[in-house]
Amino acid sequence: MKLSLQTCALACCYSLIVALSLNSCSIFKQQSTLEREAAAAKASSEEAKAAAAAAAHINPLRLDATDIAAETLNVNSSAELEKIDNGADGEIFFTDPDNPDAAIEGIDEAFLNRALGHGWLTNYQKGLRTARLEGIPTIIWFHDSVLSKESKTIARDLLETEEFNNWCHERVLRIKLDAGAGLDDSSGKKARYSRDYVNNLQHRYKLKGKPAIAIVSANGEIVGRIHGYEGYTSGLELEIRKGVEAAERVYKEHRVRLKSQDYRDWHSLDGKYSAFAKVTRYDEKKDIIYLKQDTGRQMKLSVLRLSAEDVDYIDRKHRKPKNSN
Repeated sequence: MKLSLQTCALACCYSLIVALSLNSCSIFKQQSTLEREAAAAKASSEEAKAAAAAAAHINPLRLDATDIAAETLNVNSSAELEKIDNGADGEIFFTDPDNPDAAIEGIDEAFLNRALGHGWLTNYQKGLRTARLEGIPTIIWFHDSVLSKESKTIARDLLETEEFNNWCHERVLRIKLDAGAGLDDSSGKKARYSRDYVNNLQHRYKLKGKPAIAIVSANGEIVGRIHGYEGYTSGLELEIRKGVEAAERVYKEHRVRLKSQDYRDWHSLDGKYSAFAKVTRYDEKKDIIYLKQDTGRQMKLSVLRLSAEDVDYIDRKHRKPKNSN
């Protein structure tokens, strides 16, 4: 039994899995009531994230880590679903309450991508968002696993090889959009995107045919387009590598421009985590700093969590000088 988001919103007592970006191992907890969700809904999203960070010993500078945690929740109405699916990072995967041992569609991919340093993601929107948060280039592969012989060839000979994965590990985020997924009924799974959706998206990137590859910098600039496959894997690999290197240069230049707008690198006290952001507000009474990353993400941090260099910057730029009297 497969449920869509729309179906679940109107159904009663369906189970769902919420995969959240928390830096902890995967734990599935069954809740019998909605009391905890109701209490959590009253807190602001920033307070909820701070509480989660404290509980799991996560530095707030890295709240959007790609590690996966999961939680089982029950919903009885569309209103209850909206409380859970409130636009926060993470995905919802629907399960069959009559077959709790069945595989959870989507969650396996999430764990596999974590193990592979992302691997090939199939969620276009989430992939781009993750690349921007991490400040890394994106390779978008327009694939057709059914009708394109050339696309299947480069999958086998290059794009899905261990060597290519090792080169991309933690350096590049990869998205594979398979126009043939909806045509292959043997898998028994519903395609994430329709064939028309994939083709229309490819047209927006000004790419034709399959395979086709777009290389995008972390700030959203298309720096490379590869049309088709001429049979030379080494040449294709070289073209992809050059495109990724160009995307890294473009993003580096983008950061330089933002530094003139008061963006800078902020670091955690232990030096493990960092964020490229600017100050939007400083609460001197509570000693809390509000930061905005170049991705648009807002953070609220205690100054005590920041490096000595950051504290010195706050002293110079944002703290009022103490009265000498």
